[in-house]
Amino acid sequence: MRKNIQSFVFLLLCIFPPMTIAVEQTEINLLSQQINELKSKLQQMEQQLNQLQQSPPPQTKINPSSTLPPATQASTPPPSEDIAPQPSATEPEASLEIGGAFTANYTYDGSNKNHRETKGDLSFSYVRLGIKGQYDNILFDAQYRWYDYMDIVHHAWIGYQFNDEWQTQLGITQTPFGIMPYTSHNYWEGVDFYMGLEDLDMGIKAIYDNAPWNLQLAFFKNEDYSSSSNLDRYSFDIVTTDDQANKEANQFNTRLTYTLDHGNDNSSEFGLSGQIGQLYNTTTQDSGHHWAVGLHWEGNYNGWNPQFQLAHYKYAPKNPEGVSDDIVMIGAYGGAFPKSAEGTVLIANIAKDFNVNWGKLKKLTCYNDYSVLFKKPENHHDSHLNTLGCSFGIGPVYTYVDFIAGKNMFYLGDSNGLGAGQADADWETRFNINIGYYF
Repeated sequence: MRKNIQSFVFLLLCIFPPMTIAVEQTEINLLSQQINELKSKLQQMEQQLNQLQQSPPPQTKINPSSTLPPATQASTPPPSEDIAPQPSATEPEASLEIGGAFTANYTYDGSNKNHRETKGDLSFSYVRLGIKGQYDNILFDAQYRWYDYMDIVHHAWIGYQFNDEWQTQLGITQTPFGIMPYTSHNYWEGVDFYMGLEDLDMGIKAIYDNAPWNLQLAFFKNEDYSSSSNLDRYSFDIVTTDDQANKEANQFNTRLTYTLDHGNDNSSEFGLSGQIGQLYNTTTQDSGHHWAVGLHWEGNYNGWNPQFQLAHYKYAPKNPEGVSDDIVMIGAYGGAFPKSAEGTVLIANIAKDFNVNWGKLKKLTCYNDYSVLFKKPENHHDSHLNTLGCSFGIGPVYTYVDFIAGKNMFYLGDSNGLGAGQADADWETRFNINIGYYF
């Protein structure tokens, strides 16, 4: 039996090896076919990859919170529903202020017989309307006034703010000279105003403001208006009259100030000013010149406001023969007056703010403003102006109460000029109250 089994096993071994070899050969052929198929698919994938690299990728939606680097982001914006709204460009800064005033004036002139009989006059003074504002870096400021005998442009300019330090203004703007904007505290102004040194002219001005320094440079083509014979104007200029035919032209101004800061809103300003320009005579068609230099100091010390200014000026006209070169004609407010062609102006003012508790009145400012024109020609005479008064505001209503005294000063008594009055002129007085509603 055992022998039979061994014989059977031997028989199997003899039969199955060829079959095993045949099976193994079949498996090898199958594997080779699969490898060839994989190679073919791999070649197809390589061709597709090459095509993808040569053409732009399809656009995809980007999540706004994606941390992918910019190079992997789609080149076109994704749909709005897949990204937060983007902020628009910053809108330019814009502002507009509209303001104005209307005022009434009570006057008692001690040299006027009618006033002595009627105890003075109460009259309409003026109405004014102004606008100011900016659009982005563009600035503008203008004001128009209506008096009972004339209506005028007070100022009107457009400007540009280049940066925090530099600004320009083009139009009717204040000439940079001396204490600005006013060399007085009262409603009646001082000699400097009537001299034309506190002026507004037509031109261009550059302002450099970088504390503690302030520099202003200006060129003015002519006075407020192009017509020097127009006497309806706010600020005093050389004007053309039957007596003289001069006009201002091509004027340069410079003003440099330095401000010391003492803390607690206390300060001292020191300044130097210069002015030079052409004086054209329409009769002779020749040009003379005019110039002025000045220095000033203004302080603010715990409610005290002292002002001091010293200036010298000269006009050298080219008048026709027979017309005096010792005077020039200056005009505004519908009238013209002679002024000494050379002189020195001194201003010495003091004001004090008082905190009060009188009902709705909380602050009172009292002052004494003194100014004098020292004439140059020997046959001329000094002009003096002193104003003692107080001003106060209750809400939008502001009031000036002034007692004015002057000598050889026009608008007071019989004086008809500045530095060109009478040798025996007396001091004249005027009591003035101006009440205005400002909005």
